[in-house]
Amino acid sequence: MLRMLQAATAVLCLSGCVDYSSRSLMIVNDSYDDTQVSFSSSSERQDDPRASESDYIYLVKDCLGVMVSGPGFSAGDDADQLFALEDESISRGVNLNNLTYAVSVNPRLSYEIYIDDFDEELVLSRVILMESDGRIDSTFYFAAVGDGVAHDLVITASVDGETKNATSPLSIESRAGPCQGVHGSKVYLGVFASPEIEDGILRLSVSEDSSASLEMAFSELPPVTLSGTLDKNGVLDIDDGGYRLEGELLTDVKLTGTYTGPNTVIRPGYPPENPGVFALFDATDTEVGIYCGTYEGSHTGELHIMQWGNKKISGIATQESSEFAAVLAQNIFDGTNFEFYVAGTSDDWVFNGNLDRQDASGTWSCGPAVVGSGEFSASHDACPQF
Repeated sequence: MLRMLQAATAVLCLSGCVDYSSRSLMIVNDSYDDTQVSFSSSSERQDDPRASESDYIYLVKDCLGVMVSGPGFSAGDDADQLFALEDESISRGVNLNNLTYAVSVNPRLSYEIYIDDFDEELVLSRVILMESDGRIDSTFYFAAVGDGVAHDLVITASVDGETKNATSPLSIESRAGPCQGVHGSKVYLGVFASPEIEDGILRLSVSEDSSASLEMAFSELPPVTLSGTLDKNGVLDIDDGGYRLEGELLTDVKLTGTYTGPNTVIRPGYPPENPGVFALFDATDTEVGIYCGTYEGSHTGELHIMQWGNKKISGIATQESSEFAAVLAQNIFDGTNFEFYVAGTSDDWVFNGNLDRQDASGTWSCGPAVVGSGEFSASHDACPQF
């Protein structure tokens, strides 16, 4: 038995970029309960030092999963017929030509997942489809359940039995190990902002007993130090000095959440309802670079970037006049050149640029058809000090 969700979906983006016309469908494999699995994008799961190869996606068995973007295609006038559930199913393939999973959306639309040398390392737990302006995109959720490497995973989309598009191969490694969480003493560095009110940098120090001390250095206010906890499951809870911070580990090294404080204002109806957001990287054994700056163009706001070694990049962005604040997710980063986007917006608001040890700069664009664009710059020297 499969569950189905069909709803109108608003893509969160900057003011002027919101797309309220998209629709979503979800097919869930009820043979596997993924409610305790922590899923992240494929780019967030790459470059793990535990992986056998540098380009492998690395997962921990029974607790981590990865969201893999499926092949998108233009459905044109057939969009309404193709974007509908009828006798939908997720089934194991027959292993003929490496066919591992088959997803039937309706009698006309299906997806096939091919994995070389598959040994039950993964389970396909759900598939989400999105349709907007006649284009159908998809996301496949794979959970780690075995030990080994699922080599050269490829997803194809077929309409009326004809292949429309296919993804590039990727390999996913699944191993036993401690689930994502906080083990031992840790130090995190990051950034925070509440639109049009305050912004700055953070340093979070965590002890063996899960007690946490958070330093907040503001751009225009005196610094404060707050007390709270970051438990072994990676859940942050700080309620001190009029500030309330709640967050959790999004990956092994990245912690994000929302906050309110004596200077913030809750504005119902804006995403998120609590306007302050923060993001931190684990700086215990890896250098974290922080860059503070702004973006300009058809929209303006603050942009604060954080760099984890030469492997990961993230940050936060706010927009003036709309009370919008969001965490940024990585698409591409090679140590110098990067691309990231507002998390949860299907890449609708994208930053492209490059950085060195002191400065970051580049361009941004917003919307499936570019409805906003401009430039951004940020530097280490522009950040406040603890």
